[in-house]
Amino acid sequence: MRERAARSGLSLSDFARNAALERPSNGRRHNYAAPFAIEAASFHQIRLLGVNLNQIARRLNAQDLPAPPELAPLLAEIQSVLRRALARYGT
Repeated sequence: MRERAARSGLSLSDFARNAALERPSNGRRHNYAAPFAIEAASFHQIRLLGVNLNQIARRLNAQDLPAPPELAPLLAEIQSVLRRALARYGT
């Protein structure tokens, strides 16, 4: 997704938001169960990670707090899991 976002000239966040909100020309809603072929349970767990990270970021930003040092290894592990999922399932 990063590569596709870069090619489109959008940030990764904007690209993902646009993709999620885009409707096909026939006006029907997309099935956004997963952006690529992945087991539903795995996608759900990855989505929950994103939701939790968003809540952490919102709280830190709202209180103008720096990220705790424990967050860096957690983010590195999440990135590793996502890289493995992308390598396995591709886009």
